[in-house]
Parts: sequence; C-alpha cells; structure tokens
Amino acid sequence: MLREQIFSDISNYPKPVNPDCQSAVAEYLEEVGATDLDAPDAPKRKIQRTNDQLFVALQGQKRREAEARAQAEHQAALARLNDGTAVLRQKKERTPVLSKGVKSKTVRPAAAPKRKYAKRNSSKAAFDEAAAIERRMAMISTLKSGGKIEQIPQKRCEGGYAEYQTQYTDIRWIGRVKGLVIARIQRVRSNTSYFVLDDFERYELPEPISGYAEEKQKMLTALLSKKLVLASDIDSSAKVASRTIAALAEIHDLDVYTVFESRSVHGWIFIMDEEKRKAKLKEVGDLLQALDFLEERKAKAGQ
Repeated sequence: MLREQIFSDISNYPKPVNPDCQSAVAEYLEEVGATDLDAPDAPKRKIQRTNDQLFVALQGQKRREAEARAQAEHQAALARLNDGTAVLRQKKERTPVLSKGVKSKTVRPAAAPKRKYAKRNSSKAAFDEAAAIERRMAMISTLKSGGKIEQIPQKRCEGGYAEYQTQYTDIRWIGRVKGLVIARIQRVRSNTSYFVLDDFERYELPEPISGYAEEKQKMLTALLSKKLVLASDIDSSAKVASRTIAALAEIHDLDVYTVFESRSVHGWIFIMDEEKRKAKLKEVGDLLQALDFLEERKAKAGQ
C-alpha cells in the first residue's frame, strides 16, 4: 500500500545565522580550504573571506570579548561579596513624619506681580470716536457717489489685523446704522476686492442658461447688458459659470466683476472702466484721423 508523502511548505524568509558559526566556517575555508567535489584528489582550494564575512567575524569577536568582560566583572563582584569589601547600596533617608499635633507649614509660591494698567484717557477715546465718524462719513460719500472702496487684505496689514478689522467694522456699521446694502466685488482673474453700493439692476434671463462654454454667446449678451446676472439663474454651478465668464472677459477685454454675498458668489456684472473707455475712444479718434489723412493723400495723388 502506497502512502502519500506530505511535505511542509518552504519558507522564503531568511533564517537567523549564528555569527560565531559563520566566522568559524570562513576561518576554516581560509586556512585549510574547500574540497572540489568534481576532483576530490586535487588539493583543497583556499577561499578568502569577503568583506561581509569579515564584518560578521568582527561582530562575533566583539560579542565574545563583551561576554568575557561581563563574566570577569561578575566573578570579581562575587569575590568582593565573599571577602566583605563590596560597596552596597545605601538606603535613602526618608523625611521624618511629624506628629499629629504639629501642623506642617505649607510653602506657597510667590504671587506674580500685579500688572499696572494705564487709565483710559477720555480725550483719547473721544478723539478715536470722532476719527471713526469722519472716516465712515467719507466712506458713505464715496459709496453714494458710485465709487469703490478697496478692501484691505489681512496679509497686507502691517500692525496685525488692526486695519482690516477697522475697515470691516466700519462697513458693518454703515450697513446696520445707515441701512445701506453694501456688496463686495472682485474683478475676474484679480485678487483685489472692492466694496460698492449694491444698487445694481438685476438681469432677467429670457431663457435659461446652462453656464457652459456651448452657450457663451448667451452669457456674453447677458453681461453686455451691464446688469447683475444672478448666479441663482444659471443652471450650472458657480464654478463652471465663472470659468466661462473668465474666458469671455479675456477674449473681449471686459471688466467683469464677481459679486459676493458674504463668502458665496451672488452673481456677475460688467462695469466699464471710465479711464479705459476714454483710452479706447482716443484710439478710435486717432484711427479715424489716420483714415482721413490717407483719403486726402489719395485725392491729391489722383489730381
């Protein structure tokens, strides 16, 4: 009857090697040599140790020296115990316990010195209030005249966030006390924001706009109306519509601004820059003068 043989799985993990044994084998092969199995009668071939084998041998030697040194120290300690010359560990003296009738005095840390705060100057507070009122009246005048107030970014504030916080407080005060609706606008592909009065006329879409590039002509028509195109009227997300509007602004050189409500996009509006409009009119006038000059030269040449 045949019996099936069962073999265990071969492990591919490296086996631990004893450095002493490996060093002894390498030393033997270096001194005596190895037998050639193809030619046993031939003299043994000596094999020199490699750098790895020398390193392993050095490790084994150091370990043997450390073991021998530890054993010698152990024997010396035992000898000192036997002849009574060993220095034993001294017990640490504990703090004596006081009797129950005596209360221990608790040492408390010294109190920190009291900070001296300067008294508030009433004239200084009145001066700050007057300056705030003057500053806010100037901002209200700028907003009502159709101007823009540049927002102070936090990273450009030299004295911490004081300037940014002051402007933010003024804007909130104007909206709460004076009842003005203020919006923050930012030009497309620009990092500069402005505060303006939100009196924009809303654009009524004749038909829905998806906001994708396929309907960029409809979006351009809505922007050229110079009315606020609400983000809620666009079928796509504000991120998709912003990409299409940014492409239109770059192609047609339009000053399109994103209108924010708090931190979300409220819509987009095309605001013509007056300086840029005057520059373009001047270019058109120069071009017309150049055409008239060419016509006069042609007429003189024909005569």
